[in-house]
Amino acid sequence: MAENEVDGTEEALRDADEIVARWRSEYEACDAATRQDILFNLMCTRLFWRLVCYMRRYPHRLVSSEKTYTDRCVGSEELESILTFGESLSREGNYCIEWLDAHRVPTSADADFQLALVSAHIETLLSVPDDGPILRLMHGFGLNETELEILVSMVAIMSTEDLLKLMTVAWADFSVRLPTVSFLIQLLGSDGAERDAVYSAFREDGILRQMRLILLGKRIEYPYETPRLYSPVHVDQSVVDAFFGRSRQGAYLPGMSIVESVVPKRRLLGASEIVESIEYAIEGGAQNVCLCGAPHSGRRTILSSLVGAKSGKSLLEVDFSHMLASVPSVDIVDRLAGVMREAVLAHSELVLRLDALETTSDIAQKLTENAASIAQLSRAYPSKIFILAPSYMPVLDDAFGKPAMIEIAPPSVEQARSIWMKALVGGSKAEREKMADVFSRNYALPIGNIFTVVRDATEQARKDATNGGNGRLKSHHILNEIRKSFRHQLGTLAEITVSNVPLSGVVLTDEAKVQVDEILEYANQLHCVLDTWGFRQRSPYGNALSVLFAGPPGTGKTLLACALANELGKVLYRVDLSRIVDKYIGETEKNLGKIFDEAAKAQAIILFDEADSLFAKRTEVKSSNDRYANLEINFLLQKLESFDGMTILTTNLSKSIDDAFRRRIRFIVDFPMPDVDARVKLWQRMMPPGAPIAEDIRWKWLARTFEMSGGYIRNAVLKASISAAARHKPIDMECLVSAAEAQARSMGQLIRISDDEYYDDDDDYDDA
Repeated sequence: MAENEVDGTEEALRDADEIVARWRSEYEACDAATRQDILFNLMCTRLFWRLVCYMRRYPHRLVSSEKTYTDRCVGSEELESILTFGESLSREGNYCIEWLDAHRVPTSADADFQLALVSAHIETLLSVPDDGPILRLMHGFGLNETELEILVSMVAIMSTEDLLKLMTVAWADFSVRLPTVSFLIQLLGSDGAERDAVYSAFREDGILRQMRLILLGKRIEYPYETPRLYSPVHVDQSVVDAFFGRSRQGAYLPGMSIVESVVPKRRLLGASEIVESIEYAIEGGAQNVCLCGAPHSGRRTILSSLVGAKSGKSLLEVDFSHMLASVPSVDIVDRLAGVMREAVLAHSELVLRLDALETTSDIAQKLTENAASIAQLSRAYPSKIFILAPSYMPVLDDAFGKPAMIEIAPPSVEQARSIWMKALVGGSKAEREKMADVFSRNYALPIGNIFTVVRDATEQARKDATNGGNGRLKSHHILNEIRKSFRHQLGTLAEITVSNVPLSGVVLTDEAKVQVDEILEYANQLHCVLDTWGFRQRSPYGNALSVLFAGPPGTGKTLLACALANELGKVLYRVDLSRIVDKYIGETEKNLGKIFDEAAKAQAIILFDEADSLFAKRTEVKSSNDRYANLEINFLLQKLESFDGMTILTTNLSKSIDDAFRRRIRFIVDFPMPDVDARVKLWQRMMPPGAPIAEDIRWKWLARTFEMSGGYIRNAVLKASISAAARHKPIDMECLVSAAEAQARSMGQLIRISDDEYYDDDDDYDDA
């Protein structure tokens, strides 16, 4: 495949078709690596003949009057040529030409012929369908032949030492390592039209510069701005590596990674209509695509699967939020252009992740500031840009030219249940089904989060096994991981309460038990009634589940709230009222609004414990304080009714609750002071199974003698247990009575008991 196969111009013209066919067939017979070597070597050969033609065209730049090579910037011979408009070159016996001949530099005729021959050879090979790095780069960026030759020439100079040295000789300056735009115009353009084409390729809005395939440097002799013609030209190492098919992943910036397709289309989870919408957008026109959804909602998995199936490409995912946050605003566009270049060089579709767009104001501000420049850059980008954002924001239209918006909603309850069943392993099928039912009903988790939660919960269960646990996955393991998976700021305003208290551990009246069952039915079936049956369309507002627990202190209101949260598989956030109520006007509403907003993100139950101060009756407006207090209550009414979750309020004074709140409360559960029978159960249930208990305990006597609610009984039992442990003996009546007497005194009750009085009771010891 040497270029000297043809002897003379006439024979070359006569046998042109035959030669082209032979070039093509020989090239097609080679493997991919050999094709790449052949094509690049031919391009280097063309650059060699370009340099020879340049030396023959401008010999006075190389040779001095002493007929020796010069590396001066401007010699007398070059000056003479400039002043005489090149006429000195035509004089017979020109010593510059003689010097070139003496050093065996090919003649202009030979150089022109060889240049034409190798150019024809390259043109033929470029027309052969191929997936090699050079053609992939050419087609990926949509380069024309002039732009490709500029790029190849720069890569050749940076990767071939002989060509670099030959360039310095042709330019007559050994200090030069990077050519200027002017030099490349004269080198690659043999006539006015070709020189104009080369110059146009260096425009700021040209693909070479917009995608940072070539970079123009500065020269210190120009203090303000280096003219384009005299700017040194450079290519990034990534471009050089791409020409030789070298991997660049190890050199990627933080936040950049290649994502390969690992899930075939048939195994994608989630709604089929979402998959079809994304598939249609991929196959559509040049419009960019924005996938709106929560992190781990399957956006990237679906996209990589469909892109891989369509084109075999991978994804280059970039944390654009991190880039906007960490890179100075003036450098954003330049950094993004480099990212776009890397995506095409990697034969990948570009994915920009903007998950922090809503939560970080600086990111949104920087994106807005650079929206116009980013829009211009995205228009020049030769492929689609895929944006992953939590939701639609107008700035996305400004920056990415109104991309196609596809919303990826959390899976429906039925879909989520199926996904939970796939994620859960081990244990009995009944246990898995129960957990899948509970968590699919009560948490709208993205698909990826479900698998992550189960994986981390399973690992935690294994760790618990080393501390005496049985290693089996339980609901509380999953609940803890769900809580960790939510991004919210409730912890600054509320206390996380995670309890394993079962409903059976709460002593309730028969009426309260019926109400609790109704509360659970409402919570478990609300999604079915509103969404499956369509009641949300008829009643879009006021469907919240709000519950009021009213009763004296210590009657189990907070305990029942914890038990309900445990039964529903929810995290309970107990609001710290001291952080909410503020003396400054408007601050209380702001704090309350934040609680409801953050609770919606956490999909948690809100507990307003002892909420009398927040939900007190509105008063007649007699002062500005009354007016602003009433505004707070009105704000709460709106939030309580619009909150798409469960709210529990507890109060010691139910009569102080505003009537408007009562109308909006779905269930009101009264907690009366426990009677004797209830107190017996409370005393007994406060004793854990592992506690050493003496045989002389008189439960009914304790219940009848000390009229306490469950909270105070708990305090007495705990104090008695500590006293018994300190004396290294079981918990007996002496300890319990002493502790109960102390608790009664702290409550303002005066109870005097003589020694051994409790032994004189007619009740049996085991009367309970």
